[in-house]
Amino acid sequence: MKKKFILFLIMLFTCVFSVKAATVQYFDVSDEKSLDDCLKQDNMCKLTSDITITSSKSIENRTVLDLNGHIIQPSSDLKLETGLIFVGRGGKLTIDDSTGKGKITSGNNIYAAIQMINPGDTGEELAELVVNNGTLEGYYYGITGNGKRNNTSVTVNGGNIKATNEDSTGIFQPQMGKTIINGGVIEGGTGIEIRSGNLTVKDGTIKGTSTFLAKANASGTTTTGTGITVAQHSTKNSINVDIDGGNISGQNAFYEWNPQKNDAASIKKISIDINGGDFKTILSGGASVYSEDLTGFIYGGTFNTDVDKYRAADSKTVSKIIDNTESSNKGFGIFYGFLILSALCIIYYVYKQYKKVN
Repeated sequence: MKKKFILFLIMLFTCVFSVKAATVQYFDVSDEKSLDDCLKQDNMCKLTSDITITSSKSIENRTVLDLNGHIIQPSSDLKLETGLIFVGRGGKLTIDDSTGKGKITSGNNIYAAIQMINPGDTGEELAELVVNNGTLEGYYYGITGNGKRNNTSVTVNGGNIKATNEDSTGIFQPQMGKTIINGGVIEGGTGIEIRSGNLTVKDGTIKGTSTFLAKANASGTTTTGTGITVAQHSTKNSINVDIDGGNISGQNAFYEWNPQKNDAASIKKISIDINGGDFKTILSGGASVYSEDLTGFIYGGTFNTDVDKYRAADSKTVSKIIDNTESSNKGFGIFYGFLILSALCIIYYVYKQYKKVN
């Protein structure tokens, strides 16, 4: 009886997965037309060559896009102050790259590689982006949202999210939505700036590559030179930041401030919990953590400048200065350890050969 039940379960799962697989259509995409055809309905689209597109694309359904080592780029005459690819209301875009080195790039004439929600979209359905592999490269933003269009979800499991201009941001979230970083590399003038909604960092590398600058802005980003910026928008929405891991760096690795001079009641809507991660200032004059408005939010992590002001009473923080001497000593320790191990192996080999002869 037990064997029959197990066999029934196996047949049931096989049937379910077969039906599911049968509903997925796999399209080889070699040019803009075949890309447009693939995006019209729920599909898995796999690039078979590099593609130059002459208009922005909008994802209105559930699409898996396998870059397959190829590039999607705009034509030289396409100029947009938005994203090259939009994730629309009710749409879910999953980006994979099965062979590596695949990329979606906006070039220098389009603001972002991916934008959450088309400016013309209405309604409140969730717009969702999942990045597993590949590179998303934008001039001002790798991924951006819009402060007036909420209910978005961005999950980065791997890959590289990159903004190339000095005054740029890898991921910009001005809207009420959520961003989850499980891995990958996010980089730009600032790595991530959040002005509304939720940010969760579990792993990955987030870095701001420019010199630090902070400037109030009621419609856009406010900093360069930070790994992560928390800057409540003029919309005064709530912000929740949870950091459990990852490597965060910039002239200021983590930076919270109130650029719009919002009132105290609005600032109370900001919640920050740092439970882990490695925070490093990489240029002089910066800090591993700075907050204009909050204290007592660090429970764990490592930092290369003093963070006592921000530590919770029951924190387990390890705060230490990481300098070139320490790094150099670690390198020499590994080198000499390798030499000693090699010498022991040689001695052991000679001994074994001696025993064979004698």
